[in-house]
Amino acid sequence: MAPAPKVTIDAARFPRLASYMAALPLGFESYPDCRIKGFYFRESLQALKAPAEIGAGWPQPLQDLLAAPPTNSAFMPEVLYCAFRLCVADHLHMTQPAYEEWVLGNSRSIYKGFVGKLIMAFASKAMLLDAAGSRWAMIHRGSTFQATTVPGTSINRGVLQFPPHLFNEMILRGLGGVMKAAFELVEKQPFQLVLVEFNDRMARYEALPPAK
Repeated sequence: MAPAPKVTIDAARFPRLASYMAALPLGFESYPDCRIKGFYFRESLQALKAPAEIGAGWPQPLQDLLAAPPTNSAFMPEVLYCAFRLCVADHLHMTQPAYEEWVLGNSRSIYKGFVGKLIMAFASKAMLLDAAGSRWAMIHRGSTFQATTVPGTSINRGVLQFPPHLFNEMILRGLGGVMKAAFELVEKQPFQLVLVEFNDRMARYEALPPAK
């Protein structure tokens, strides 16, 4: 099979997308075994305030995605999903906080819906933490997530592991919103979800008491 043609990205128009793609070994073709349920792409698209305004002049793989989105139950490339999110951020000139608010709001809507309730049907925080890895695996392929309570503390910690550069800082901080929305379902006390550390292969999050 002939290699896919290289996709040229206008770095002036899509700086964060271009930076993400440059860090990957094969651009849009990187990590084909890393996948995410199409449901999340469809929900992200629906969460945009003006979805009709996006897509024009985007890199061809993303135009193709918008023209023929996956079904809710199908898996799609995680790289393509990350590229979509970054392209939206560039297209709409989102700041990092605005991007994180978009992801958080989108995630809250998902977990309040029928499918989200099926995925996140937990009676307690302990159940959510115990099942975090299996729930991640229901949605993602090629990356792992595990959550625990740090022994002797009230700190709840989650560790995400993934192939090099699959998730960049912007994506990782946005994923914090996904985790926060899930944790809100079972945590009755105020908390903050913090990305404590990350590198090109892992990220560590902690749910902590609010900063004083």
